[in-house]
Amino acid sequence: MNTIERIQFILAISGAVIGFFGLVIPQDNTNRIILAIIILILFPIGIFWDKIVGTEISIKIGKPAFVKNGVQFFISREDSPFDEAISKAKEKIGFLSISHVFALKEKSDVIIGAIFRNLEITILLLNPNSDIVKPLENNFNKSTTNLKNDIEESKKLLLNMKNLLPEDKKHLLIIKEHTSDIGHSLMVVDSNNEKSWIKIEEYVRHVSPTSRLNKIVCKKDNIDYWDFYNNEFNTINKKSIVI
Repeated sequence: MNTIERIQFILAISGAVIGFFGLVIPQDNTNRIILAIIILILFPIGIFWDKIVGTEISIKIGKPAFVKNGVQFFISREDSPFDEAISKAKEKIGFLSISHVFALKEKSDVIIGAIFRNLEITILLLNPNSDIVKPLENNFNKSTTNLKNDIEESKKLLLNMKNLLPEDKKHLLIIKEHTSDIGHSLMVVDSNNEKSWIKIEEYVRHVSPTSRLNKIVCKKDNIDYWDFYNNEFNTINKKSIVI
């Protein structure tokens, strides 16, 4: 039970307890009216706390540390599992990242499984020869050469993956290169659907990839926040080159 759930539980129980004692303990009419007012205030607040403070969410993935204005916040990557996130997709997924090396090395089977569920997978990788590779090295605690090698390795893995797919599935894996200086990775799920959601992983200097702050926002929960990142993905996608 997270902090928000505890507050909600306490408020609801408080309303119920006050109501109980108000009924069993002799009270004059004035006190009964006061208790009734307290119940009418506390109990609905407890029940509808999510709507009141903006913590109501349309879809829950993993274990968010807290929710603010419809945006779910996760302390680390492990709290919003990649496998679970992929399993929620129904139509397509778009990935925007630097190298995508984590998913390709450790979760390639999950990506292949999504393709065999007829999901369209678009992966946007940074062009390894881009001028922004060097400035990005500090965000990954790596030399420029190592970061470039990671991107090259990811390209190789993706192209091999596509070659191994059945002919009727190859079109579902779209691999592109971008040249944008991004401060986070994106996973855009079912963008044409009203139930769409986006996962954002912040790139923070000298922070391990597994400990990066992750956020998830559903289109229904915060349209402006969702729209901002969806537009970013679409803009970069349009400028990216298919490889």
